[in-house]
Amino acid sequence: MKILRIFLILVLLCASTGSARAQDPVAWLSYRDQYRAMLWFEKYAQPKHLIQNHLQVQGDFSKLRLSLVGKSMRLELPLDDSGRIVLPLLKAQYDDNAELHLNQKLDRLSLKPRVSIVQRPDGNYELSDLRAACQQVQDYQNWRDASVLRGKKCSGVRFVFSKKAVVSAPQLRKADQSLTAWPLQDGVAFWGDQPDSKPDSKPDSKPDNKPENKQGDFLVATFNFASLPDKGQVLTRSAPVAIAAWFE
Repeated sequence: MKILRIFLILVLLCASTGSARAQDPVAWLSYRDQYRAMLWFEKYAQPKHLIQNHLQVQGDFSKLRLSLVGKSMRLELPLDDSGRIVLPLLKAQYDDNAELHLNQKLDRLSLKPRVSIVQRPDGNYELSDLRAACQQVQDYQNWRDASVLRGKKCSGVRFVFSKKAVVSAPQLRKADQSLTAWPLQDGVAFWGDQPDSKPDSKPDSKPDNKPENKQGDFLVATFNFASLPDKGQVLTRSAPVAIAAWFE
């Protein structure tokens, strides 16, 4: 009987160990490293009220699950359709050396801070605010790393929509209250994801036939400031996944 008890205990221990291993992450990243990267935006002292900072997963993130795991907590971090997450800046977890757990290998994934323009709940965007927001993105990026946009200037903004939803094209409302629907095209969400991308300058411009990269499965409407009036609004009935600054 004693031998049988020992055998049963060993079986239970093995089953428990196997269950724990099944929950182990396929890969993990240091939360401290990502925390430090995101902290740059928090420390930036210039105007940034029109922009925001996320952590973005680049690569095939369609089935990715990401969790912040510490000694006494586990927090699931949902991704939006562009692969971005809101990374909480938790000093206690930083001190605790928490980890970011992924259910996929890292060989085809990367994480980077991504600055974008804040979406408005009412879907109405003054052109003056979009110009100011684009400039805020450029000013922050030049402060963070001037080499990224060297020789570039803010030329417009891109409204990014998911192909998973029924989407209405945004509209440009001029000062005389006339409305112009802005065409939606296939494209990448953020400047730099496809080096040869250029913003559409006119509503009747046609999409090119260049192949999109892995980050390019979106419907986008790009508003080039040079072709827009000084005053007006961009109106959206469908909520954009993101609004990105564009540079030339």
